[in-house]
Amino acid sequence: MPGEKPPGPNTLIARGVADGDSLPEAHLGGDIRKRAIELSLEPAQMGVAENGDRAWSDRVLDLLTSYGPFRLAYLEMLLRVADERASEKAEKREGNK
Repeated sequence: MPGEKPPGPNTLIARGVADGDSLPEAHLGGDIRKRAIELSLEPAQMGVAENGDRAWSDRVLDLLTSYGPFRLAYLEMLLRVADERASEKAEKREGNK
């Protein structure tokens, strides 16, 4: 994004997430837990990542080709609404503590 400043020289950054940032362990309810991971922005670069993953732009173009722009926009809207509702519920829970 314009104006984004990486935390160090030669560090990839995308929307505030820097290559190598950590995502903490998450408890998703019930017995579902996701372990902490280190994030990699390598797939966001052009071409193929070292581990064989395709670039983000290639993946998005595949989605656009498969679903078309209107279905893809609809699916994005569903995801955003679900995220907003989940965030609102979390905020209400935090307010009750």
